[in-house]
Amino acid sequence: MPAEHKIDHQQKIVITIWCGDADDLELVSTFSKYLQSIINQCPVPYDEILDFSEAGTIKASNSCIKTLARMAAARDVEGVRTRLAIVAGRKFAFGLGRMYASYRDLYSENGKEVRIFLNCSDAMEWMNSNRD
Repeated sequence: MPAEHKIDHQQKIVITIWCGDADDLELVSTFSKYLQSIINQCPVPYDEILDFSEAGTIKASNSCIKTLARMAAARDVEGVRTRLAIVAGRKFAFGLGRMYASYRDLYSENGKEVRIFLNCSDAMEWMNSNRD
């Protein structure tokens, strides 16, 4: 699997680092496995960091990004707000992250605040900042 997940139960955060190439099939398959794993390991929704800074080639269609946003929003818990920091690393991945955030906002179930960053340090700073 091209993604490695680390769960910090004390800070209630999941960090996912994508290491290989990414296409529609790989993204949806990996995300489906991730959701099942997280449901079993995290009793409440956690904040998340998704790091694509070391990813190879990313070939994701508009349809795939929309599917991922819908899958994620379906897992939101009403009344629980969490954060997702996407570390894009490159401008193309940054654009895909913005597309994902836009689709995520379309779903009424959306309980996740999504921001996209070009580096991990900015993502961590935001993740550790006070919430509005």
